[in-house]
Amino acid sequence: MKTTIKTFIALSILSLSSTALASSIVCNSPRLKKSLKISNSKVAFLEESQLDGRQLASSAVKGVRTRRTAKGFDKIVQYEGHKHIIHIENKKSFNELEDYIVIKSREGHEITYPLSCETI
Repeated sequence: MKTTIKTFIALSILSLSSTALASSIVCNSPRLKKSLKISNSKVAFLEESQLDGRQLASSAVKGVRTRRTAKGFDKIVQYEGHKHIIHIENKKSFNELEDYIVIKSREGHEITYPLSCETI
């Protein structure tokens, strides 16, 4: 009986940890010259030529803040002196109308671009 309970607990913990590790998401925008590769703990800014996955951009940003929503998330990162807020409304069903990136400058200027995302 004790081994059955221990096995059940171990399998429960294993299943919870496997669902926490999601695959990466790649997003691009027709107006940005860079694409984004989003993982759990970092965001990588990729040049268009690096989308095939052979080479990771040297501009991978760690220390990303994540704000979870009901079905999606927001990633907040500082990159090239600007604050980037990446908003994914639903991580199971991407939509260009609801997924976007907001780039804020220190002067207060704000630009919003739609994102086209896919899971890899």
